Amino acid sequence: MPTFNAEGERIELQAIGKNKIKAILFLGGKQKSELAVKGKLKNNYFVSVHKRTIIPIPFIFGKFKNNQFQLALSENNALQVDKLNNQWGWVFIFLASHDQTKHYEYKCLSK
Repeated sequence: MPTFNAEGERIELQAIGKNKIKAILFLGGKQKSELAVKGKLKNNYFVSVHKRTIIPIPFIFGKFKNNQFQLALSENNALQVDKLNNQWGWVFIFLASHDQTKHYEYKCLSK
């Protein structure tokens, strides 16, 4: 169970089978909250379930949103967090999109 710390806060991650991961937040040494997230766990990677929103009105209006994240342990035992957010849509024949990816890395305090 890796533990990560950011400015006095500590987060512990626990795998719950191969389809869920639990994150536990500690503040000042006391458990503050916990969150279970569905996804897929393979080797040192956890990929969350896609959160998709689709609104189709053929030939008039359409909107598509996708949010997803991935957790991985690096070779130096640091937690890598990758977040994907892409959105696109159309009104009549006009198309627009916005894609964003972010990457964070946190050192492991203990294992």
